[in-house]
Amino acid sequence: MNYDEREALKRFTYSCESEVDVESLARMLILIAHWFRLNEKISFTEYASHYIEANKDTGTFGTSTQKMQDTWPLSGKCRIKNGDCYFRS
Repeated sequence: MNYDEREALKRFTYSCESEVDVESLARMLILIAHWFRLNEKISFTEYASHYIEANKDTGTFGTSTQKMQDTWPLSGKCRIKNGDCYFRS
C-alpha cells in the first residue's frame, strides 16, 4: 500500500468515525483481509474498487456500503465475480 492509498484509507476511517459508521469500517476490514491474502501483486486501490463493485448488491455481510463505493469507484470492467473476493487477472 503506497502513501496515497494509506492517506485515503485514513480519511475514510476518520469520516466513518465521525459519522459513527461502524458498518463501513467493519466491511473495510474484511476487504483488507481479502487483499492481504492475494497471491498476485495488485494495488490496494485497484483491488478495493473491484471488490466493492462485486459486492455492492449482494445482501450479505460482505456487501459494500455506499461510502465505500463513493471512495473507491470502479473504472472499467469488474475483475471479481459478483459476490466474490477473488481477483481474476
